[in-house]
Amino acid sequence: MATFTDAAGREWVVDIDVDALRRVRKRLDLNLMDAIGGPTLERLADDPVLLVDVLYVLCEDQADRDGVSDEEFGRAMRGDALDAAARAFLEALADFCPKRKARLIRGLVERGGKAEEAILSKAEAMLASGEIERILTSPSPKPSTASPDSAASTPAPSPSGN
Repeated sequence: MATFTDAAGREWVVDIDVDALRRVRKRLDLNLMDAIGGPTLERLADDPVLLVDVLYVLCEDQADRDGVSDEEFGRAMRGDALDAAARAFLEALADFCPKRKARLIRGLVERGGKAEEAILSKAEAMLASGEIERILTSPSPKPSTASPDSAASTPAPSPSGN
């Protein structure tokens, strides 16, 4: 079972079943099954508000039981907690799917995590070396205002060939 801890220290269980898919579709007009090989996964990755709304719907029974409003839930979703919640969502989605689709989701998550780690490592190295400061403070090349001669401004050869 997929779990995460929010920034307020509360632990949440993310469980996806057909009823949860139905609730998300009805409340948010979002088909979570489109996340597998479709644009929904990218949308969720690019829009933390949508991701947190989905997570709240998936965790709503627990939130109601613990007296946590959707606003309180959202306020506790930032930084590492948001990252952990996204991983828990993907884990729950993989757990819901048949083995073949689950392997695909887990493979995407693993590759995405490796790519993100490589990008972050490179950025950290650039910060440590001072390369970012050099890039930000170096003068940018001035755009050229000279344009190549157009055919209209080039004299045509004379008919006599001279």
